Formats: sequence, C-alpha cells, structure tokens
Amino acid sequence: MSPILKRLLWLGCLLGAVETTVLPWGGSLLATTSRAALQHPAYGPPRPLPGYVKDAWTVWFRGREVRGASASTFVDLGAGYGKDAWSVFFEGEEVKEASGQSFAVLTDGYARDDWRVFWKGRVVADVSPASFATLGDGYARDNWKVLWNGRALEKASPASFEALGDGYARDNWKVFWCGNELPDAVPSSFEVLGRGYARDAWNTWYFGRPVERF
Repeated sequence: MSPILKRLLWLGCLLGAVETTVLPWGGSLLATTSRAALQHPAYGPPRPLPGYVKDAWTVWFRGREVRGASASTFVDLGAGYGKDAWSVFFEGEEVKEASGQSFAVLTDGYARDDWRVFWKGRVVADVSPASFATLGDGYARDNWKVLWNGRALEKASPASFEALGDGYARDNWKVFWCGNELPDAVPSSFEVLGRGYARDAWNTWYFGRPVERF
C-alpha cells in the first residue's frame, strides 16, 4: 500500500466510520470517510445551546454577558427566560416591565406576572393575566381575547375557542390555521387527521392549504 493510501486510511480511522473501497485499477484499498460520519454532529461546528450559564460573578446567554443580572440569585426558567431577585430577562435582555417575584413561564413563548402577559419577552397589550391560559401551537386566550404567537385574533371567540393540533384551531363560527382564518372550513364538522392534514364534511387541507380533488 502506498504512503498516500496509508495516510488516507489513518485519517479515515481518526474520523471514524470508515468505508473501504476496492480501486478499479488494482487491488489496493482506499479508505474513505462515510457520509454518515461526516454528518454526525461531532464533526460539525457546535451549535449554540439554549439556556443560561453562570459562575459566582457573571451570567451568560449564548456567548455574551447578561448585563445587570445577579449571578448569586439568578435562575434559568427555560424557554429563553431567566430571573434574579430583582429582574427578569429574555434571551439575555432585561424585560423591564416584568416583576420577578410573580413571574412565571408558560408555554409557546408566553409568560406572565401578576400584572402583565408576555410573549418572547414583549408585553402583550390588553390581556388579563388572571384569566390567561395557553392552548398549544402558539394559541392562547383570556376571557376577552384569543392570541396566536402574541398577536390578537380579532375574529376569534374566546368562549368557544380550542386548539386542535397541527396548527389548527376553531371556535363555534370559524376555523384557523397558524392564526389565519380558513374561510371555507366548517367548524362543526372540522377535524384534524394528523401529519398536517385536516378536513370538514366537504374539503381537505394540508398544513392550511386546500387539497385539490381530481
């Protein structure tokens, strides 16, 4: 075996998951790194991990210092949120309107304290934290309003609104997908089939788009 082939074989063993291929012009073996090995996370650049890290003096989020955070009392709340004894943070930035004492993280980017509701660190206006609840797929409601990803759905009725899965939702009068109304959908017969499909008595949808019938 030539020195070049030996070096290739050594390199392939170093990377792991080596395939050996018979060369068409002779009996020598050439080591090649498999595609699966190259695609393994160990061989790519590390991805930023969610969450906060701290030592005795400093808090960091994704490679940068969280200014104003007290490391001694800081707690990672998940979903990009964290707080210390005085302040609340989202993705390393202080949420100045939030109260740390009553702050609680919900789901889908939502959080609340005793006075306000938040979505990804921003205040959601005119929503009651006392009656606020998340429903899944980015949907949420209080007694007067329905939201999707922090945006109010003006045509939705909170009293009868429900999330159905795969981004679909409905109330007694309308059907929605990812916060957008499906104008031809009938709520009374609407059902989610899974894998993005849904239907009513007359039509079928795939991830919110009508499926044509032939």
